[in-house]
Amino acid sequence: MNKTKRATFIFLLLSLIGISSNNLNAQDIYESKYSTSSKFIKLNGEWDFRFDAENVGEKEQWQNKPVSKNWDKIEVPSTYNVAFPEKYYYFGFAWYKKTIKIDKQELIGKRVILHVNGAGLRSNLWINGSKAGNHNSPYSDFPTDITEFINVEKGNTITIRTDNKIDKSSVPDRIGWWPYGGLYRDVYLEIIPEIAIENVWIDTNQKYGKWDFSINCIINNPSHKGESAKLEFVLKDEQKIIWSSKNIYELDKIKTKISLDGKIQNVIKWDTDNPKLYELTVSIKNKNQKHSRSVKVGFRDVKVEGSKIVVNNKSLLIKGINYHEDHPDYGSAMPKEQIKKDLLAIKELGVNLIRSAHYTHDQYFYDLCDEMGFLVWAEIPAWQTSTKLLADSSVWVKYLEPQLTDMVMQYRSHPSIIIWSVGNEFDSNNKEALQYVRKSVKYVRSLDTTRLITYASDKHRKDDDICFQEVDFISINEYYGWYYGTLYDLGNTLDRLHGKYPNKPIVVSEFNAGAALDSVANDNYSAVRGKQYTLEYQNKFLTVHMDQIFHPDRIDYVSGGIIWLYSDYADIHRVGGGHPKQWDYVNLKGLVNQQRERKPSFELVKRYYNSISEPLAQLSEVLISQALPGYIKEKSAVEYPIGKDGLKWHKAIMGNKNAVDLIKQLELKDDCHAYAATEIFVESDISTTLLFGRNDGAAIWLNGELIYENFNQHAFVYNEFSTPIKLKKGKNLLVLLLSQGGGNWGFNFNLETFNFYSGYPEL
Repeated sequence: MNKTKRATFIFLLLSLIGISSNNLNAQDIYESKYSTSSKFIKLNGEWDFRFDAENVGEKEQWQNKPVSKNWDKIEVPSTYNVAFPEKYYYFGFAWYKKTIKIDKQELIGKRVILHVNGAGLRSNLWINGSKAGNHNSPYSDFPTDITEFINVEKGNTITIRTDNKIDKSSVPDRIGWWPYGGLYRDVYLEIIPEIAIENVWIDTNQKYGKWDFSINCIINNPSHKGESAKLEFVLKDEQKIIWSSKNIYELDKIKTKISLDGKIQNVIKWDTDNPKLYELTVSIKNKNQKHSRSVKVGFRDVKVEGSKIVVNNKSLLIKGINYHEDHPDYGSAMPKEQIKKDLLAIKELGVNLIRSAHYTHDQYFYDLCDEMGFLVWAEIPAWQTSTKLLADSSVWVKYLEPQLTDMVMQYRSHPSIIIWSVGNEFDSNNKEALQYVRKSVKYVRSLDTTRLITYASDKHRKDDDICFQEVDFISINEYYGWYYGTLYDLGNTLDRLHGKYPNKPIVVSEFNAGAALDSVANDNYSAVRGKQYTLEYQNKFLTVHMDQIFHPDRIDYVSGGIIWLYSDYADIHRVGGGHPKQWDYVNLKGLVNQQRERKPSFELVKRYYNSISEPLAQLSEVLISQALPGYIKEKSAVEYPIGKDGLKWHKAIMGNKNAVDLIKQLELKDDCHAYAATEIFVESDISTTLLFGRNDGAAIWLNGELIYENFNQHAFVYNEFSTPIKLKKGKNLLVLLLSQGGGNWGFNFNLETFNFYSGYPEL
C-alpha cells in the first residue's frame, strides 16, 4: 500500500467486515445539519482498490471475483489521483470493493439505502455481483436501495467502479479544474422503515412583517399500496416548540409529496449578520413503524425587484468569492477541518456570498454556510459544455436533468443557497443554448420557485448573448486586462448591458488575474496578450475592477462581484499559452496559494470588502459635507480602504445640483465627476508640505479651504507637485475633486513626527 498523504485522517477507520450495524447517529456520518431516526453503517475507511486502465474489469467480471494480489488498499474518502501520486495524471476506470455483514435483525421490515456522496466522474454499482445502479452526477449523492441484493446469511460485497476520464459525450464534457477520480466523499448505509421520509424542506416568504411558509416532505412507499399514515410537523427554536401540526395522509404512490402551509410571527430572520437557525422535524407513524427527519430552517426570502437583487426586503450588494474543492494534500476529498479553515478565512475577507464553483460541494460546506451566514450560489458542472450536447435530448435525460434534479432536491433545505445556476460559459450566443436555458430554467422553477436562477456568461464583450432575458439576473465572467481588452473596459460593458436590460440586475461572477507568491516583476512571468503574473499586477487588476464594479453610480443596477477565486487550484488547462512553466496545471488566480499561504491580494480585498456596507456607505457624503458645507451628493458612495498606514479614501460621484454649482463656482468644465475624501489625524498642530502626483485636473480642499486647483491634464509623475499645508491637532479633512475621468493619486505626507504613504485611490 502506498504510504502517501491522503484523506486517511478525515475519519477514524471503522472496519465493518463481519460485524453488525453500530447504529451510528447521522452526526457520526457527516456532521450534517439534519438528523434522523434512521440507523447507519459507516463505510469510510479501508477499501480494496484496483486501477483498470484497459477497461477489462467488467468483461472479466471483477464484480463477481474475490480480490487478488493485483488489488491494492485505499482509504475512503480520498481521490486516487492524490492517494497514488504516480497516478496523478490517471484518467480512467478504477474499482472499489468492501465486504460487510449486516445482522438479520436489522432488516426485519426495513430497507437498506447505500449513499455514495461523491464519486467522480461517473460510477457503477454492484451488490454481491448484481448490478444495482449507476450515477452520472459526480458531485452529488448517489442513493441506491439495495435491500433486494442483501444476503443476511453471509457477507455482502459492495463493488463500485468509477471513471474520471473526460468524455465528450457526457456532462461535464470539459473540465476547468482537475478531474479527480474515486470515492471522495462519505459512503454509508442507511437503514430505514418500509415507509420512510425521504426528503424534507421548507419554503419561506416574508409579507408585512409576517412569514408565510410551506413545509414539504417526500414519503417513500415502495409497495405503493394504499396506506394511511400519521404525520407530525414540529418547528422548534432550540427546545421551544413555536409551531406544530398533525394529520392523517394517504400514501398511494411510491413517492408522495406532502405540503403544509402555515404562518408565523415573531421569528428572527436568517441573514448574513445574524444567521438564525430553527429546527424542523417531520415524523411519520404507520402501523408499528416510525421514522423522522429534521432539518435546520432559516427564515429568509430572495427576489428581484427591477434591477436589484433583494434579500429580506433589503437590496443585496454581493461581495463574493468563488471556491473550489481542491487542496494539494487531498484533491477534492476535502476534510471538514480544511473546509472550516477556508470558510473562516473567507469570512475574514468580508465576503457575504460564495459561489460553489463549478458543481455542488460537500453537504458540510453548505451546513457551515448556513451557520456562518454566507449566501451561496450553487451550480451544475456544465462548464463550457458544447451546445451540441445542450441541444441533445438524450443528454438531457441522461445527464442534465438528473444533475439539475440532484442539485435542487438534495441541497434545497439550505437557507444559505439563494441562487441556482444552470451552467457556466457555454455558447449562450446561439439558438441551441437559448433552447437549453429556457428548458433548464423552466425545469428548475418547476422544482423550486423560491430562489433565483442564472448562468455565468462569457459572451458579453460583443453584446451577442441571447439568453440573458431568460434568467433572473445577468452574470458575466470578465477578464479585461488579462485575456483581452484593458483594465478599464469593464465599466462601459456594465453600462451597456444595463442600457439593453434596464430591469435586470447585473453581477460580475468572475474576475481576477493570476499571480504566484514567488513572482517578482520583470522575471519570466510576463506572458502573451500582455498578461503579467506578478503580485503587483494582481493587486492592480483587482483594485481597478472592484472600483468599476462597486462604483457608486452603478449601485442601482450592478449587484456586486464574485472574485475568481479564494485559492489557487489544480487545473488541467493551465499549461502553455504563456502560462509560467513552473506552474503548469495550476490556476494562479487565488487570493491564497494552494497551501493557503496568503498573497498581498488577500489583504487588499479584505480592506476593500470590509469597508463596504450594504447599501454602500454614506461616509464620503459626511466627510465631503463637513469639508465643503452645502455640497452633498444624492447617491450612496463607497469607502475605499488603501494604504499601508490606514488611510481610507471615501469616494463619491457627483450628480446633483450642488455638484453643478461647485463646478460653476470653480469655472470648471462639466466633465469633473468624482470626489475622494479622507481623514488625517495628528497629535498637535503641524506645518508641513503636501507632496503629490497627479495625471488629471484636480482641486484639493483641506478642512474646507481650497488649497490647490489645476485642471491642465498631466502625465503622472510621483511628487511632481507640492503645496504647504497646516494640519490642526486632531482630525483633518482632505477632499479631492477629480476631472477628466479620474486617475491615479499618490500622496506622501512628510511631517516632523511621522511619514506615511497613502497609496493610489484608483478612481
